[in-house]
Amino acid sequence: MYLGSPALPIKLVPADAVKSLDDIIRKKKRWHKFEIATLKLILVPYFYFNYHYFKEKEKGGEKIIESSVDGFLAMNGETLQIDEETTTLIKENIKAASAEAPGIEFEIIETGIEKKEQETVLKLKLAEYFQISKANVVISSTKKILLPLYKSFVTVEEGTFQVLINAVNGEISGIEKVPARERELIEITKETINELKDPAAWVEYTKGILFETKKIVVPKKMAEKSARESKKSGSGEGFSIDLNFFSSKWILVLIMILALFVIYMALFGRR
Repeated sequence: MYLGSPALPIKLVPADAVKSLDDIIRKKKRWHKFEIATLKLILVPYFYFNYHYFKEKEKGGEKIIESSVDGFLAMNGETLQIDEETTTLIKENIKAASAEAPGIEFEIIETGIEKKEQETVLKLKLAEYFQISKANVVISSTKKILLPLYKSFVTVEEGTFQVLINAVNGEISGIEKVPARERELIEITKETINELKDPAAWVEYTKGILFETKKIVVPKKMAEKSARESKKSGSGEGFSIDLNFFSSKWILVLIMILALFVIYMALFGRR
């Protein structure tokens, strides 16, 4: 079976795509319980074309071309958006593109642009993209290229989110919308202790402690002012404790150091 247009080569197999997604959700998003829906291969149409545009000026009562620009660009055939990243991807892989259908189930996303409308729409979008007159745009060598993407859904406690995994370079879009799980204090403490086993980590923690300490000292006058105003008004409003303060690794390290100092003084301070 053959496709109507060539598709970029699939370099990432479904199993590796799932593993990549799984790693991000576990390590970066910190979710232990989540679901990844079965991947579905979709082929998204792109119009890859050579463009030329020029600027004119008046000279001797006539318009002459002052400058011109040439290059390649790709436009998403579904969203009708110029996409420079995909342009680079197509340019690097177009020689390996094939019209042979993938060996797994897939769906071709349709474009609303008919062949006779392609040049008109591309000129319009290019003029908008470069903020120039449509009359000064020339389009040539337009090719329809299919970009293979794996579509899936990630479900966590906060909800379900769609993600797209580029089957050519492995880039994942939509994952940024998946919220990270808030860690419990015990998790942060364990992680901090493990990191402190590396002497190199102490340099970063020292910087962090100094930064957090500065954050405490700077608002001190503001807090004192608020307390004085509350006292004058005879109310206790305006006084609160932000427990998130203790979720900082730097503060945990500071508490550990102080605790060790107290223990040391209790054991050896009287000698």
